[in-house]
Amino acid sequence: MGRVLRYLPYPGCLLEATAQTFQGRKLLRPDPESRDLVLGVLGTALEKVEGVNLVAYQYMSTHPHLLMAPKSIEAVSRFMCFVQGNISKEVGKLRDWEGTFWHARYDSTPVFDEEMAVARLRYLLENSVKENLVESIEDWPGANCVRTLLTGKPEVGTWYDRTEEDRARRRKGGKELDAATFGTKVEVPLVPLPFWSHLSQEDRAAKVEELLESIREEHDTRRFVSGITVLGKDKVQKVDPVERPKEHKRGKHVFCHTSNPTWRELYLAFLFDLQENYEDASKLFRSRVYDVVFPEGTFRPQGPFSQWTAQSPSNHQQWIESLSPG
Repeated sequence: MGRVLRYLPYPGCLLEATAQTFQGRKLLRPDPESRDLVLGVLGTALEKVEGVNLVAYQYMSTHPHLLMAPKSIEAVSRFMCFVQGNISKEVGKLRDWEGTFWHARYDSTPVFDEEMAVARLRYLLENSVKENLVESIEDWPGANCVRTLLTGKPEVGTWYDRTEEDRARRRKGGKELDAATFGTKVEVPLVPLPFWSHLSQEDRAAKVEELLESIREEHDTRRFVSGITVLGKDKVQKVDPVERPKEHKRGKHVFCHTSNPTWRELYLAFLFDLQENYEDASKLFRSRVYDVVFPEGTFRPQGPFSQWTAQSPSNHQQWIESLSPG
């Protein structure tokens, strides 16, 4: 198997997405400016891309963790493309970083049962504490959803209309303008964990508080026994964001999260068959068999042939003729 197939088992399936910054550099260092930009991009992506419901998020210095309940895998692709692309532009500009921002394309993994869903939410929340960066989850200064999970109130960031800013700059003869003039405050709303959607906000907050308390107890004890001290909020925000680390650890791709080992084996076998079917369909599509049917839960490849279908073959000829000069 080459690239892992983008696949959503069913609409609304809980999906975990993550990515790594280039070479593990701390480009997402959680200073106030970066946090504001990340939240602005997330909020705008949710407004612009239909079919994606965000459940939880946490942005570390080198990687994000997102939990979402999307309606289609194509919506996930559009959402992540918007988020990754605009974060690389906005935060890259903030860091004066002109190179590649992300180390590779994002990973996405379905989560199939409540036990594992709660475990993934816990893992997302505890990252900053587990890595000995801050003592308490609430102390993490980067973009995160802890307060939203507890109160139901969305976090707010700033989205900058760079297109309008560029137009205004051109009208002013290239003169630099105050970027704040083109900024808009946007919220980052969340939906409940699918397995908790029947619960009230108060009941969901109580469950999250239970998770936070278990994380506090575990890591307070661990640090006490080992004598480990945390880096602290102030120092976390002062690390060099572009310095290349000596080591860049990348975990292996996980095909699914489930508490049932048998189900995991069955899903993996199914996924390999699905990959073969998708690749066969993709080859036919790229050889101009436009009525080929792709496996449910996937979407056809991007490219020049994605603009027409077998039902309208004349579009193909029109597209070819449009390329001819005159």
